[in-house]
Amino acid sequence: MYYVEVLSISMEGKKLPIDPVEFQLRSDFKGGFAIDTGSALTYLVQNAYNIVRVEIVKYLQAYNWNPTVHSELPYDLCYDVIPIENQQFPSLTIHFLGANLDQLGSHRVFQLFYDDTFCMFILPTSQQGTNILGAFQQADYRFLFDVGTG
Repeated sequence: MYYVEVLSISMEGKKLPIDPVEFQLRSDFKGGFAIDTGSALTYLVQNAYNIVRVEIVKYLQAYNWNPTVHSELPYDLCYDVIPIENQQFPSLTIHFLGANLDQLGSHRVFQLFYDDTFCMFILPTSQQGTNILGAFQQADYRFLFDVGTG
C-alpha cells in the first residue's frame, strides 16, 4: 500500500463537493488515500462515498434509472438496466497532487453481474478509515512512485 495525496474527485468534468480533509492522512496516521493492488475494490470514507453516490444517482435519474437492491450482492449501488446508445454510466476522475487518474469510465466504476445488473465497484469504509484505490480501478494504468522522495 502506498499513500498518495488526493486533492479531489470529479464526475463528468465537474468537481464534487468533497472536503479535501476526507483524503488527508491525519496526525494519528489514520485516514489518507492509498493505492493498494491487494485490494480489489476502491473504498472511500463514508462522507466522500455519500457525495459520489448521490451524484451518480442524480446523473442516472436523467435516464429514468433507479437504484435496485440485490441483497445477494455485497454492493450498495446497483441498477437493473441494459444501457442503449447514448446512455452511459458517468466517468470519474481522481485528482492527485501532480497528476490525474482520468476517465474512470463505466467499465471501471460499474461491473456487470447478471444479464442486466450493474453494480458500482466503489464501497464505503468507516469515516476513520483509509480511502483506497483498488486494483479494479488500477487495471490498464501504469503507476510510477517516487519512493525516494515520498
